Amino acid sequence: KRDYRTSRFAATMKKQGFDCMRHYEILAGGAVPLFLDLDQVPSGVITHLPRSLLHRATQIPGVDIKGCTRMSFRQGRCGMHVDHAAFDEAEYRSVARTLLRHTKEHLTTRAMAAYVLRQTGNHALMKPGSRKTVLYIGGSPFGSD
Repeated sequence: KRDYRTSRFAATMKKQGFDCMRHYEILAGGAVPLFLDLDQVPSGVITHLPRSLLHRATQIPGVDIKGCTRMSFRQGRCGMHVDHAAFDEAEYRSVARTLLRHTKEHLTTRAMAAYVLRQTGNHALMKPGSRKTVLYIGGSPFGSD
């Protein structure tokens, strides 16, 4: 987690599945996730992440992730490169700021719990003083992502 707080970018990709805590840790740490295989993510997966913004992150001038392959990523030798002469600082800051705002507004435990309660018609449970409890068990069928 400390690495994410001190890094501008973090390369990420599907390992066991596309939807994983690593992506949320990167975002919460303030780094910009660079998905190596974003174009392969099926619809209905990573639904709470702003895909268009994640795609925009991979297009920041001066950032090159072409050298980062599945094999190099797994071996810890990701060939991501930042050309500082071509790097667009203003675009990076805009993307990073918008991703962090999205994370704080939509991806915290409190925000996700409120989302689940609204989607299940239990939004009244969000009111202060509500004594009812909800057990939520999430997941996806094996191989769905």
